[in-house]
Amino acid sequence: MSELGQEKISATLKKLFTVNLGVKKNERVLVFTDRPASEESLEPVDRKRRREIQEVAAMVATDGKDYCQTIFHCYPETKRHGVEPPQPVWELAFGRPLVERLVDRGLMRKILDKRLTSDEVTMVRKIIAEHSESAVNAVVGLAWHSTSHTLFRKLLTEVCGCRYASMPEFEKPMLTGAMAVDYGDLTACSTKIADWLKTAERLRITAPNGTDLTVVRGERPVACDVGALETAGSFSNLPAGEVYFAPLEGKSEGKLVFEIAEARELDGPVAIYFQKGLVEKVSGNDPYAEYLENLFRENPACRNMAELGIGTNREAKNPLNILEAEKVWGTIHVALGDNIGFGGQTAAPFHQDYVVTSPTMTLIGSDKKEQTVLKDGIWLDL
Repeated sequence: MSELGQEKISATLKKLFTVNLGVKKNERVLVFTDRPASEESLEPVDRKRRREIQEVAAMVATDGKDYCQTIFHCYPETKRHGVEPPQPVWELAFGRPLVERLVDRGLMRKILDKRLTSDEVTMVRKIIAEHSESAVNAVVGLAWHSTSHTLFRKLLTEVCGCRYASMPEFEKPMLTGAMAVDYGDLTACSTKIADWLKTAERLRITAPNGTDLTVVRGERPVACDVGALETAGSFSNLPAGEVYFAPLEGKSEGKLVFEIAEARELDGPVAIYFQKGLVEKVSGNDPYAEYLENLFRENPACRNMAELGIGTNREAKNPLNILEAEKVWGTIHVALGDNIGFGGQTAAPFHQDYVVTSPTMTLIGSDKKEQTVLKDGIWLDL
């Protein structure tokens, strides 16, 4: 790597700690990553990417020592986005005494399996609140499989006030690309788009690939992810740049078509058909369609339409990396599975986003008035 390239990376890592996270010298920051299972068969390019995210995580933990107290951990992968990280990560994040208390009460296994009842969730929150001073101050989650939509993340941010940067599937070029965005412009544009969405009771999404969805927001909160993590309890993807909400359960209808999934171009488009907010049917010739059908049979909660998001990062370019692809300016993404962490009511060991390019988005208010704000991937007033 050239000296100039290394300087740009060092500058981005400094900004990660001092600007995005706003750390103090005495704060403890947990940096974690994951490694592929030994039996997992990966293509050479995928194995390279998995090694690279581990290298970035180690670099973040090392450079971070100049700004705070970093703790580094690498654990065996969880195989899917949205699965709870293993117990050792909980111990590093919350403290071993707290985790031992959860184990003694028979709650830890249920947490990891996502089988807690609502009363048990309340009990866990109470126990963690009593030990919140033992939790780390911030997390940089560089595991390949996302921890964003987990109880782990939700308890850290909501109960302990931890600041949480989630960076699944991160690749080194992002350090000098999508993470080098103008945060002032990103915040201004994201805020305006969020204000538009707040006027809509439902949205109509169409695209040239055959996508045609009616997504019902109702009065669900609309959130902006702009990389601002200085405030206690804040949470963001990095690279940042999206506006999103959890659709009302049992309401959304239509067809979602996508051509990319799991960091690869599919052999052909896959179509997902929604009825009353749940996937009713999957079609397509690529094996990914069969993967989804098997997943839905294994756990019906994964059929849930979990999220509608809009990309707002002008520097995001890579369509094959979902962390970056869902942030690309003028795109829309729809997620399946878990949304318990941002206003939804579905817990599932799965959260996966699918990106639609060149979309048209029309906002429909409770008074039935319509406003098209995005046409063929181009914003009409930004």
